[in-house]
Amino acid sequence: MEEQRHIFGLRVSAIVEIGLFLLVALILDAIFGGGDRYWGVEPHPFWIIVILVAAQYGVPEGILAVIASTLALLVGNLPQQQFDQLMYDYLYEISINPLMWTAAAVVIGVLRERHIRERADLREALKLAKEREEKIAESYEWVRDLKQKMELRIAGQLRTSIDTYRAAKAVEKLNPQDVLEGVSELIRAVMSPDQFSVFLRENGTATTTIMSGWTDHDNYPRQYDASSRLFQEVIGNRKTLCIINDEHEHILAGDGMLAGPLLDTESGQVVGMLKIEKLGFTEMNLSSIEAFRAICEWVGMAFVNAGKYQTAKEESVINPEHNLMTKGYFKRYTDYIGSLAKRLNFDVSMIVIKLVDAEKLDPAVMERVARELSRIVDKVLRTVDLAFDYQADEGQFSIVLPATSKKGARIVQEKIEKDLASIKSMNNATFTFMVHSIHEK
Repeated sequence: MEEQRHIFGLRVSAIVEIGLFLLVALILDAIFGGGDRYWGVEPHPFWIIVILVAAQYGVPEGILAVIASTLALLVGNLPQQQFDQLMYDYLYEISINPLMWTAAAVVIGVLRERHIRERADLREALKLAKEREEKIAESYEWVRDLKQKMELRIAGQLRTSIDTYRAAKAVEKLNPQDVLEGVSELIRAVMSPDQFSVFLRENGTATTTIMSGWTDHDNYPRQYDASSRLFQEVIGNRKTLCIINDEHEHILAGDGMLAGPLLDTESGQVVGMLKIEKLGFTEMNLSSIEAFRAICEWVGMAFVNAGKYQTAKEESVINPEHNLMTKGYFKRYTDYIGSLAKRLNFDVSMIVIKLVDAEKLDPAVMERVARELSRIVDKVLRTVDLAFDYQADEGQFSIVLPATSKKGARIVQEKIEKDLASIKSMNNATFTFMVHSIHEK
């Protein structure tokens, strides 16, 4: 109702309703009545419009209905005063209906306006309640979203920490190839790049060994030589380049967003370069750049330490992983025992044991095979018989048998073959055997 049109403070709908009712009532009186505008009818039909309008709209519209009804009743329709009728009686007869209409319009209208005010107050209270409800709901949604984001962030941080720890374990290996395999896991756990690559330094060049996320449409260089500006800055000057820096962006020349040297800070040795070609926009920040530097130093140190360990292992006599003589010691020993056999004139034979498809086996299986072979050699052979890691390729072993002919070596081969076949954990491993003579008397 508050949205209805008003004229002089009165609702247009009330004016229309009053006019239509009175018009219809007068027409009906003219057609079906006596044309006296229902003067003798009690109660007068105009009560209907007065009561309805006052009850519907309030006092102003009710008074308007009274005025309109009074005019419709009295204008041109005043009755003749009777000869024996007193003036007060005549005025009473004329004014009784308008006065009663006015009293009814005021009383009913006041009650209606009270209801309207109460309804307005209720509407306002309901509006405020709805606004509070909406604010509470919005606050709840905001708190819930914040809670979910915090849970996701905490879970992500926990997952990242766990992934980083696992990746770090994968990098902390004693074999350069194992370190290389763990690098990818470490970079993904810490940086989550879409594309990255690892270059190893060799003969004055940096050559790719890992190309993660590269597609056929990418034309990134697979090798950088000493004449390359990127090689000179990253490997030569040991700089970490970031695309945010204008000078660094020019050096990167569209080949990446970050590039850094794989540097062992203790020895100062640079073993290669780590380059991130594509990284999410939100991931490029100060902390990620510092994390990138840390990864480069971590991987560089792991490579250098693994290289030092491999060098020390090759120069040692016994391989601690396999409990066999090392392949580095094999050459010195066979030269020595061959020269001694030639001088003292005794046989020296060698059994070469090869594990079929060794490259397809898990490294843990390889280590178990070598340890089982060492145990069998200690059990079956003499103390002067030695077992070696034979070649650079994994899965090849040799047993040197001093003072043993090729015939005796074949007997030893049968014993070893039988013992290997009896081990249940070796069921999936297949071996080939060959007997060689280092010296025959």
